[in-house]
Amino acid sequence: MPQFATDDEIREVLDLCIEVCEDRQAQDLTVFDVRGKTTLADYYIFCTGNSSVHLQALAATIGRRLKEREIVPRSTEGTPASRWILIDYNHILIHIFDSESRSRYNVEALLDPERRIYPPADEAAGTDAESAAD
Repeated sequence: MPQFATDDEIREVLDLCIEVCEDRQAQDLTVFDVRGKTTLADYYIFCTGNSSVHLQALAATIGRRLKEREIVPRSTEGTPASRWILIDYNHILIHIFDSESRSRYNVEALLDPERRIYPPADEAAGTDAESAAD
């Protein structure tokens, strides 16, 4: 079963995961480049679903799209009922939370904000400015 290993392949899979999250309307999508900082993965993806059904749809769609490329997760932890699903694709760890669990665990606070690669800094700044204006 083919897996991805080159930097280009990893980035291609990362971009596909981002695309799926956007298409399935994941909220607060954030990606960190953690290469050289941990042995767990190269990239962490964080996103929020607005219901248990939405969490399941995000996880299932990512799984289906990667399986089409013969890429399967090393492991999957959690369920929509647990309010946090973690999917390990070796080089990419995907965290799908509901909003309460994401706030409670605040895993992103453990990461260097300078390593955030998505959304792009200018896009995130626009979102912050819009929020402040409200």
